[in-house]
Amino acid sequence: MSRKLGVEMLREGLKASDGFVPHLTLAYDRKLVPKQPMGPISFVAREFVLVHSLRGLKKYVFPEYWPLSAM
Repeated sequence: MSRKLGVEMLREGLKASDGFVPHLTLAYDRKLVPKQPMGPISFVAREFVLVHSLRGLKKYVFPEYWPLSAM
């Protein structure tokens, strides 16, 4: 699936390296959270947002948004 997303990004003129891995960041913290059982997590995504993280600056640029439609 990430390969298909990378192909579509290239088609739209965006850069996508071979090692591109789309992901969802849950937290930035150095605290260790012990493993614990939990139930499934679900959410509804209404848009796809491209986020460019400016390394070391803790600043983010949001160059593009794409609404998602129900299938």
